[in-house]
Amino acid sequence: MLFIGSRFSDKLKIQGSFGILGILTICFPIVAVLYPIDAFWTGFILIALQGAMNGAMTTAVFGMAAFLPPKYMGSIMLGQGLAGVSCNILKVILLSILGNDLTTISIIFYSFGALFFFTCAFLYSVLIKNPFYIHHKALVA
Repeated sequence: MLFIGSRFSDKLKIQGSFGILGILTICFPIVAVLYPIDAFWTGFILIALQGAMNGAMTTAVFGMAAFLPPKYMGSIMLGQGLAGVSCNILKVILLSILGNDLTTISIIFYSFGALFFFTCAFLYSVLIKNPFYIHHKALVA
């Protein structure tokens, strides 16, 4: 993305990455259920693809927020921390309710993750129409 990132619009980078992350997240429990013998290597490939998409999305989001006032950059960092804590709380809740039914837990857990990614992709299209965002983006251009 360092050398070719400027060729793509922010909308494509952010919404495309969130969409692909959502699709890859849905694939995790499917791979574990359908292909138990090759689950490790298939999962490894999915994790590598998800890491690449996560890197592209994160740099695009921080680049988008760079022209906003500094407190909004702090809000992104706070949101990342809260997302990590929320994932662990969800995991504890699912383990306490469902016990050792790991297949069901993984399907529920990754479904929430995919829903989150798709929601973020949609909310970006809401953000780019916000007058506050449009104003600050126009100051930089």
